[in-house]
Amino acid sequence: MTGCGRAFITLVDAHRSFWKSSFGVDARTAATRQCPVRNSFCHHLIDLAGERFVVEDAAHDPRTHDHPSTGPMKIGAWAGYPIMSDGSARSAQ
Repeated sequence: MTGCGRAFITLVDAHRSFWKSSFGVDARTAATRQCPVRNSFCHHLIDLAGERFVVEDAAHDPRTHDHPSTGPMKIGAWAGYPIMSDGSARSAQ
């Protein structure tokens, strides 16, 4: 158990980030469960060839401190582990 207040399973394409499933947010409609991919930390995963992306302190990490969702979403730590489109997943080592 991580003790985090929110969790998401997110589907990402070149244009949008869509929360397929979420915990800890009120996102009942499709309109409230998606955003442009550039407004999501998930965009970092697109160019990482299936590797994970982990941030321990989003407000101070140079990769995320200026990201538009860091403040409004109150993101502290963030971890993304991609599931590739062919159904395979990279090992989280």
